[in-house]
Formats: sequence, C-alpha cells, structure tokens
Amino acid sequence: MGKTEAIQRLHNLYSLTDDKETRVKILGLLNRLHDTTHYEEIENYFVSDEDPDVRIEAAKLLAFNYEGKTALAPLLWVLKNERKLEIRRAALRLLVPLARKKEYEATIITVLKEALKSEDKKIQMDAAESLGILEEPSATENLLEVLKTGKDKNVRIKVIQALISLKAKKAIPHLLNNLKLESLDEWEFTFNALLQLTSKNKLHELLLQKLERLKEKKDEVDLNEKKQGIARALGHLGNKESVPFLLDLLKDYHEWVREEVLQALDKIDPQWKKNYRTELKKRKIYP
Repeated sequence: MGKTEAIQRLHNLYSLTDDKETRVKILGLLNRLHDTTHYEEIENYFVSDEDPDVRIEAAKLLAFNYEGKTALAPLLWVLKNERKLEIRRAALRLLVPLARKKEYEATIITVLKEALKSEDKKIQMDAAESLGILEEPSATENLLEVLKTGKDKNVRIKVIQALISLKAKKAIPHLLNNLKLESLDEWEFTFNALLQLTSKNKLHELLLQKLERLKEKKDEVDLNEKKQGIARALGHLGNKESVPFLLDLLKDYHEWVREEVLQALDKIDPQWKKNYRTELKKRKIYP
C-alpha cells in the first residue's frame, strides 16, 4: 500500500483502539516508518494518553522524527510538569541521544545540569549518568557541587562515575575528601575513581599529604571517618613508605580507626610488628 498510506492507516487504527499494548505497538511502527507528517496528532497522543508507556513511546516518535526544537518541547514539558516519576525519568533519558544533534546540544546540557538540583534523587542519578555518557566537560563543577553537598549515597556514586567518564582531574581533591569510610561501596567507587584519575605513586603521595593535614584539624567534621578511609586506601596501595605515617594512627583515640590501621599495616607488610619493633618502642606503641 506504500509508506504514506500505511502511516495513515496506523493513525486511524490508533484512534479506534483502547488497548494499551496495541497503541504502544502502533507508535513503535510509526517510529520505524519515520513518520514526519503528523506532529499535531502525535503531540496529542503524548499529552492526552493516561498510560506512561504510551506517552513515552509518543515522545520518542516526536523526538526522533521531527526536526527543530519543537521535537524537544514535549520532553521538556514532561520534565517541568509531569507528576509521575517514571515518565519524567524516561523523558530525561531520551535527551541523551538527542544531545548528539548540534541543534539540541546546548539546551539539553542546560536541562541536565538543572536536573542535578532536583529534589528527587532518581532524577539526580539519571542526570549525572547522562552527563557522564555525554562526556560533557562543562558539567564538572555541577557534578562536584553535588558530590560535596549531596545527601544521598547513591546519587554521589553516580556523580563519581560521571567524573570518571569526564576524566576530571579537577575532582581529585574532592574525591580525597570523600574517602571517609561511612559507606563501603561509596568508598570503593571513590578509591577506584582516584586510581583512574591519577597514578598509584601520585595517589600515595596525595594520601600522605591529606593525612598530615588532618592531624591539624582536630575539630573537622567526619575527621575520624576520613582517617579510617585514608588508612584503608594506603593499605590497598601497599607502599611500605606509608608505614611510619600509619604507625602514628595507632595512637588514635578511636578503636575502629586503630583497627583499620592494623588491617592496612598487615596488608602492606605482614611482618610489620617485627620489622618495625624498634620504631614501635621509640613511639611507645604496643599493638
């Protein structure tokens, strides 16, 4: 019957069916046929249909087949006005492939940066992941702000992954500050990010510098969690030059900090008690 007639018949069928699965299938077929002649009808499907899956399929059809910023309009409307979270998240994720087009890029990057400020943590996570996929360097500062102020661990983990994708060396000081051992999985992501953004030797040097600075900040929030996290990191790196610095931490007031230091020392040198016996006596440390 030809493409034009097939497209028209599918629209006719859409108006007659009450079945959700059929509507989704029709919209999928229209997308495959690259329907570019029924913007108003598809926009109406998108706005009026009560089913989230149908509306998202209509949004895809508009976004991928209609040139100009009018194709973005339904997705941006959803992000601002839709109450259903699953629809907003789907709309946000649809922006990623569209951002590959130059005419959409600037608008979409701005929208994703704004989404990082959302009160909904899932929207924040999607925005961080999207900016990482797009490898958008201008988003580094926005991501770092969320890393510093974000209250949700899962959001911060997504931000860390995005910073890795951006190869954001500027993030290194902030990641060092994020090594506090409150959450083991967040610590793992942070440590692995540091390994990817700098060399092991440089990371070792930075960790020792950070540890020395912490000694001067007795009232810093999360001070002991940071000491604990750095001790674990030094243990993972396994550099024997860090042993004298770790020995100092064996005098820490908190048992859980001392326990982490002992585990780190065992990793670095299983014979450390014997090999550093003289130093331990000099410092009056009896592990």
